[in-house]
Amino acid sequence: MEHHKKGNNLQNSQNQIEIHTKDNRMLKITFPSNENDRCIAAHSIIEGAAFLDINGVISPANLFQKGFPYQFKLDVNDNNWVNYIDGWSLYADIRGEIKRMGIDLENNEQFRIYSNEKYQLCRTYPSLLIVPKMMTNHQVEGCSKFRTKSRLPALTYYHKESGTSIWRSS
Repeated sequence: MEHHKKGNNLQNSQNQIEIHTKDNRMLKITFPSNENDRCIAAHSIIEGAAFLDINGVISPANLFQKGFPYQFKLDVNDNNWVNYIDGWSLYADIRGEIKRMGIDLENNEQFRIYSNEKYQLCRTYPSLLIVPKMMTNHQVEGCSKFRTKSRLPALTYYHKESGTSIWRSS
């Protein structure tokens, strides 16, 4: 983004954010006049994500602060790695992560746990995996052989109310 401005379009009585990019494209975001607060909030988020702070850097901690439904607690401004968190330990408690997503494995018709305890199925996946309940162990193992490094699709997101899920393989 090259520059931006926020102002009122007096002809239509609307609030407007104009964004001019470095390749000469222009984007206009228009808000009805009664949504001035939303316009100000959007402008603040865009400005914070696109421009440098007082120290001349974009802070990753603030960059996506309002862009996601959760906030990760790693201190990215800790240049001395005092508060470093090993990424492998983030989901060490896989059962806690399953519960956090709203999956009750004891009363669930969709999913079950597959044990990868000795990492015999996939060395780069956790010791416990969520798989569809209808799949046999033989089918799970066959699915893993189809992909590079035996990386089968893994459950990464589950929406409890709708029952939809997102699966991905690295």
